[in-house]
Amino acid sequence: MLPPLREGKREGGLTDAHRPGSGLGIQPLGTIAVSKVFHERGVIMPNTFDWVELNAMNLDSLSKFYMNVFGWEIKSIENVQGYEFRIFATGGNPRAENISRFGIWQNPNKPNTGVLIYIWVDNIDIIMERIITTGGKVIEERNFIGPGFRAIFSDPEGNVFALFEDK
Repeated sequence: MLPPLREGKREGGLTDAHRPGSGLGIQPLGTIAVSKVFHERGVIMPNTFDWVELNAMNLDSLSKFYMNVFGWEIKSIENVQGYEFRIFATGGNPRAENISRFGIWQNPNKPNTGVLIYIWVDNIDIIMERIITTGGKVIEERNFIGPGFRAIFSDPEGNVFALFEDK
């Protein structure tokens, strides 16, 4: 759910806080500005997360890993720039409130490891067992992080992801 708009609503559902120069660093994109109104109407907006892609040295092995761990299925196989490219269906609909947000966490106790993509699961322990038995590695054991539990793993080729389970 998007946060409520503040008082001072103007055209397009934007508030003064969303205007350039408001201190938020938001700049207009031509005539399109990110707003709650566009989001509620289901309009596809630029500058939002769109795609997750992994590069694989062993496409068959890495495909089997994700199929066995999460039950994901190959939706299509294409040829992109002379190389096989597999598109997976992860099943169901993502939690839209999370895929449309972005977080930056200041934690001086952890080194910058780059982008961390979370996969929502029903049971971290069951998934971690599958990860280990199919060649993945545990980076961080299941632990409580506020709204739920998180564990971090790497797949057989070293790609790092987090698992998230609601409390």
